[in-house]
Amino acid sequence: MDSFKRLQSKVFTSVSSLRKTDESPDEQIYNTKRCFVHVNHLSIAIAVVELSILIYQLANGSWGNSEHATVFTIAALLFLLVIGLLFVAIFYRIGNLLIPHIVMQILLVLCFLGLTFATLYALFHGATFQLLVVITNPQIAADSMNLPYKQVPISFPAPHL
Repeated sequence: MDSFKRLQSKVFTSVSSLRKTDESPDEQIYNTKRCFVHVNHLSIAIAVVELSILIYQLANGSWGNSEHATVFTIAALLFLLVIGLLFVAIFYRIGNLLIPHIVMQILLVLCFLGLTFATLYALFHGATFQLLVVITNPQIAADSMNLPYKQVPISFPAPHL
């Protein structure tokens, strides 16, 4: 037990000796900047971009009418909560509140990797794609695409050469 306490004291003294307590103000400013921009400003920019993406998805998405609207609503609320915790962590300098944001980012990356692997599997292992062509009245198709319609005479059956 005594050897464990000695080892523990050596570890803690070595860790505490790694910390620089006598940094000059210039060194402190330099250590908190990345690419000449303060870390807090970059974090705020990330949070604002994520919030704008969420607002765009909520405003322009047609997910409200789908059968999975409840799941999408819960995901949007969780995303909003995580962004709110990110703002609190930035402004009040509470590092533990960054953990939900990091977990969310990891889950998003894993989801995108899963989609990528599913797409590559479908492309390289002979997945079939079905294409349905529906021939309708050409006037209705032209009206739906807001194109001018030209009447083209069609003769059936085609003449044999």
